[in-house]
Amino acid sequence: LRERDAARADAERRAAEQLRREADAAVAVERAERARSEAQAHADAMSSRIDGLAQAREAAEALAKTKAEEAVIAQRLERNADARAKAATKEAEACRDAFDRDRKLWDGVRRRLHNRVVELQGNIRVFVRVRPALTVGSKVSSDEAVSCPPSRANSSGDEVEVPEDVAFGGPPRKARTFRFAYDRVLGPQTNQLGVFDAVRPFCQSALDGYKVCIFAYGQTGSGKTHTMLGPPVGGNEDDAGILQRSLGLVFDGVAHLEQTQDWKFELSVEMLEIYLDGVYDLLGDSTEKLTVRETLDEDIVVENLTRRKVECAEDADQILRAASRNRHTAATNSNKTSSRSHCLFALRITGTNGIETREGVLNLVDLAGSERLHVSGSGADPQLLREAKFINSSLSTLGTVVGALAKKDRSHVPYRDSRLTFLLRPSLCGDAKCLAIFNLAPERAHLRESLSTLRFGQKVTKCAPSQKCAKCGHQLK
Repeated sequence: LRERDAARADAERRAAEQLRREADAAVAVERAERARSEAQAHADAMSSRIDGLAQAREAAEALAKTKAEEAVIAQRLERNADARAKAATKEAEACRDAFDRDRKLWDGVRRRLHNRVVELQGNIRVFVRVRPALTVGSKVSSDEAVSCPPSRANSSGDEVEVPEDVAFGGPPRKARTFRFAYDRVLGPQTNQLGVFDAVRPFCQSALDGYKVCIFAYGQTGSGKTHTMLGPPVGGNEDDAGILQRSLGLVFDGVAHLEQTQDWKFELSVEMLEIYLDGVYDLLGDSTEKLTVRETLDEDIVVENLTRRKVECAEDADQILRAASRNRHTAATNSNKTSSRSHCLFALRITGTNGIETREGVLNLVDLAGSERLHVSGSGADPQLLREAKFINSSLSTLGTVVGALAKKDRSHVPYRDSRLTFLLRPSLCGDAKCLAIFNLAPERAHLRESLSTLRFGQKVTKCAPSQKCAKCGHQLK
């Protein structure tokens, strides 16, 4: 029994050991299976990662290849762009050179055509400007005697009509109407800009290299100084005169030519007055009378006359306004600030582009007012009387000279009869351009002076008024 129990116990022990071994084996198998699964998963992950890396490498290689191709294309495009840019630049330079040549050519054509138009209209022209009636208090004078009717078909210019002033106490008769014709009549409604628009071609001629003279003539108080110089300092810019506007036109034209056609200009101004037939410098400090002489090439030179270079229109305007304060003036019955001297302003324009040279001169002359001694009251003052004699004498000589030039009667032109005409001779003869602006006061109180001015202007113009039939009064063709 003991052996059997021992054998049974041994068998049970062996069975339990077998079961334990089988359990351990099962656990080991399970662990091995789990390890195998983890290894397989890790292997799959590594495989996927390897595939991803392979794809990334392929993408990197493709990207590098693309970048290389792009670099080659960029180099090719850059070479093409450089070539095209050089070709375009060369073509642009050729076009610009051709354009500059054409522009210079057409500028020369424009200058010739402009000069031809001015010559056809007349190198000597006569304008009439009728100033607006003066305002007394809040009312405008309605007693106007000067009228500007529309131009008629058979008239060679604009017309001005002035009624005859019939004296009281004489035999009764119908008052006549005097009719005059001029190249241009600027009525009271014409402002300063309208006046300059009519004068603009002459200023352009000065910029083109010609000698130009523009002068204002008329009785005292007719608006000559306002027409030429505009209002006093601080006045309305819209009332700027011919001087300020012509300076602006010239300097704008100079700037355009320097920027577009390689011109180089030098501009200078002079300003003098002729008082009692003596010449005085208005820009310098000296008050001594200057000497005027004629050179061998028949040019007129004023010794020791101050000439100042100017860079812009504003500088020139300030210089000239300061100089105009030195001018001789006096109070008369006609005007409390009557000019007692002739004022001559000269803008000298010298330019070159390496091929040709221009030397133009723009003379703007503000003449002293013509006057009747009994009207102005100058006869009662010895000094005013002396001034009036010189003024009227020089104005008469100027009319004779311009009239002879306008009618081409140049056998003898009395330039030397007056200091004024002697100084203006270079700007009156040859291919020079001359514009006379006759200023009128429209009031009936100034009728005789206006009629005298119109008759004086008729002597220097080639225009003729329309004619009427003496019997029926119809216009003659």
